[in-house]
Amino acid sequence: MHREQTNLRSTSPALASSAFAGALAAAVASVITPFAHAQTASADTRIIATGIGTRIVNGVGSDSLRAAFDTHQNGIIGGDASAMAGRGMISTFAVATAQRDTTPFIDSCNIRARASMTDSFSVMLEEPAKGAVPGPKTMHFEVGSSGTVTYSHGTLPPAGVGQNGLARVEYGMSFSSSQGGSGSFTGFMSKGVEEWVENGQWTYREFDRSGGIWGTIPVDVVVTPGQSCVISISMSSQALADVTAGSQPGMFTNASADFGHTLRWRGAASIVNADGTPFRGTVAVISPTGFNYVTPADIDGSGTVDAADLSELLAQWGTNDPAADIGQNGVVDAQDLSMLLDSWTS
Repeated sequence: MHREQTNLRSTSPALASSAFAGALAAAVASVITPFAHAQTASADTRIIATGIGTRIVNGVGSDSLRAAFDTHQNGIIGGDASAMAGRGMISTFAVATAQRDTTPFIDSCNIRARASMTDSFSVMLEEPAKGAVPGPKTMHFEVGSSGTVTYSHGTLPPAGVGQNGLARVEYGMSFSSSQGGSGSFTGFMSKGVEEWVENGQWTYREFDRSGGIWGTIPVDVVVTPGQSCVISISMSSQALADVTAGSQPGMFTNASADFGHTLRWRGAASIVNADGTPFRGTVAVISPTGFNYVTPADIDGSGTVDAADLSELLAQWGTNDPAADIGQNGVVDAQDLSMLLDSWTS
């Protein structure tokens, strides 16, 4: 099964978005053939900054794989944003910075990146010729989720003038099965500073909040052998970086919200019988968009994770080969080797 991937991350605030757009369009176009990567996908970035107002960049590519990038730098304020959706994962990244120079004005920069995708695939389980355990089976899928947020500031102006700032990442995910069963999950992380009233006086407080499921999201689907089961998924994420430099010279704020390549479908961790024992039958998966949602580590698409996949991974070591980059971090490395070995077909 052939799979491709584009990795997107800001590299330089000086990178001109107009020049980047053509290269990005070509890069995305090169990875949507011959397979699509989702049934629908979207990505966009938005920058609101002093001096430019609001600027929105919609993702390029196709409806099945979208990527967007924008950057702004104007002396004391600037930021980058990127977003990508497709191939079983979504990625969003936003960073903003503002610094007060000697002029008595307030400068602000609000950076937002959003991405979403929907897809579906079908599985068919067949009982083994010997030792079959009657009854439905449970497929334990896993989805990885993680993010980072940072926020820093210098001396703040007197409270009560509207000085707030934050870095925030958030995601939402849902699934449903044609044989019954569904679920939804959310998560967020935020860090920053906000004004509030304490004992009748305006003051500041720093906050560091999080909620939802981070790390591994469990997706359990009950499947009856001999019957096709269609599993539909939906993923979305947003990264937000919002900063303001106060009215006094020397003030600064910096925010970074990174949700890069970290809402990712990892595949089936296990399949068990009704009595909890491992399922020993066969698994057939049909993915119209070309991504193997059951065993992403099956690099050559043979239906098993074996020595051939290991050989291909080692041959691509250190490259950004999209099929061998199982962990989707932009390079074939020890993380991909570990994921392949964890998925090894016994």
